[in-house]
Amino acid sequence: MQWEAVRPAFLAALITLLILHGYYRNQRRFVSNAPATTAVVVRVKEPINFDEERTLAVPRLLLRYLPRPPEEENAGALRPTPDVHTMWAELDGFSAKFERTVHAGDLVSILYEPTDPLHVRVVELERERD
Repeated sequence: MQWEAVRPAFLAALITLLILHGYYRNQRRFVSNAPATTAVVVRVKEPINFDEERTLAVPRLLLRYLPRPPEEENAGALRPTPDVHTMWAELDGFSAKFERTVHAGDLVSILYEPTDPLHVRVVELERERD
């Protein structure tokens, strides 16, 4: 009798855990297999009240990058250059110092998916321009 009352909550929790497991497994696979390249920050869009210390808002970066050509057996062969991609990316999961010091013109390292060039993730600050 009590099992009937607990079963919907148990099934909802199980389904939620399976969805979260699948999502984070895909994220781990992306981070471990995605190629890296350098992108230039074109513009920084700071959310409202971002100047406060305790805000949970996340800035967004307009990035421009050129994907690296795929590795081939004949590295010396001439290959067509892919187009430059421009897209927005969030700075989620970084320290507040990094989020507050990145500016337009900075170079950042990104991971991107070759089959979907608009799926990128900023990983670290590479260097700043003066």
